Amino acid sequence: MTIRGNLDLAVSLSPTLNVSDITLANAPWGEQGDMVRLDQLAAKVDLMALLQGRVDIDYLVLDGLKVVLQTDGKGRANWEFEAPGAVAAAATSDGSLLFVPSARDVRLQDVDVTYFDGATGKRLHVLLERADVKADNFAAPMRASLVAAYQGVEVDAVVDMGSLRQLVHKEGAPFPVAMEISAPGLRATLKGTVDQPQAGLGVKAHLELAVSDRATLDQLAGTPLPNMEGLKVSMDVNGGGPQYGFSAIEARLGDSDLGGDITVNLAGSRPSLSGKLTAKVLDLDQILEIEAPAPKSSPLSDGSGPQPATAEPEGDAPLVFSREPLPLEVLSMVDADLGVLAARIKIMNLTVDALKTGIKLKGGKLDVKPLSLSLEGGEVEGELSLDSAAANPFLALTAKVEIGRASCRERV
Repeated sequence: MTIRGNLDLAVSLSPTLNVSDITLANAPWGEQGDMVRLDQLAAKVDLMALLQGRVDIDYLVLDGLKVVLQTDGKGRANWEFEAPGAVAAAATSDGSLLFVPSARDVRLQDVDVTYFDGATGKRLHVLLERADVKADNFAAPMRASLVAAYQGVEVDAVVDMGSLRQLVHKEGAPFPVAMEISAPGLRATLKGTVDQPQAGLGVKAHLELAVSDRATLDQLAGTPLPNMEGLKVSMDVNGGGPQYGFSAIEARLGDSDLGGDITVNLAGSRPSLSGKLTAKVLDLDQILEIEAPAPKSSPLSDGSGPQPATAEPEGDAPLVFSREPLPLEVLSMVDADLGVLAARIKIMNLTVDALKTGIKLKGGKLDVKPLSLSLEGGEVEGELSLDSAAANPFLALTAKVEIGRASCRERV
């Protein structure tokens, strides 16, 4: 630790300490630059404890804090420190002051945090406008309230967690965390534990998410997403480093539901998904906001009533697809290998029953095979390919259709 600025101690019944321009070096294996840079520190010290030879902090204010947190992917994190017990005991044998990190109220302002995952090579950057952390002492549980900005979205969070002693020691039980997060049109809760990293951040928790405004998700993702307004999700999360498992998934959106288990791997250039999903109903028209084609009208026998659709100008003719482009860019955001079972799917005013298929998505190219389903009383077997990454995206379908005793094969 280096102090380049002033250090002022005001001695009174409630001694206060003010320090400026503080840096803490990073771990030797970490990135160049400091792990911590702090513009200003202010602290109030317990006088009675000071007279007894202990430095006991009543409150601590950190202003203008920049922190770099990182793991090396091999079991080390730069925020892990060795247990100070033996050193502290030795320091008191000659009558010197004993520093007891028992600040009961910590306030952070203008906090800039960068997290670098050594296992995946990915970075996460968060700006904390304000953070208030309270604990009775160094070994007591902490409660924090946070106001942060991410991708231009203001996010509020309340976090109940383990003690500072658990956080900074390399050895120990999993670190408990219970978090409530809210943003405009979004609310999430997470409760579980975080392990000190082996090859990355280890998480075992239950997550619940509710979305009431799609604009927030679009902004957080940095790209327009399918319509997720009204989404409610619950799942268990387990994993660490580049790979996480999401099990016991229960999701509802409008008339649609989805369940199953998914594994997410973040090691590649794009996240990859694998697993199995099941649904009773999937209303893709609702999710993708596909407009159903308008029904054609026909004149009545006496010549009255609406005129045929052909009488309308060509530019106003009913459309099979929406005038808006389909959100095909979503297919380039992830890779996937999924098995899907759906009792009923609604798309473009059609109803598909008993869908069973495998979905493979890589580099924006979607392959759906083998594909079996029931459609309008007939049975369909085949495969589908959609290349959204091509200059002119195209869809190819090969299918065998059986209606009663008749059957045919078509390639489109």
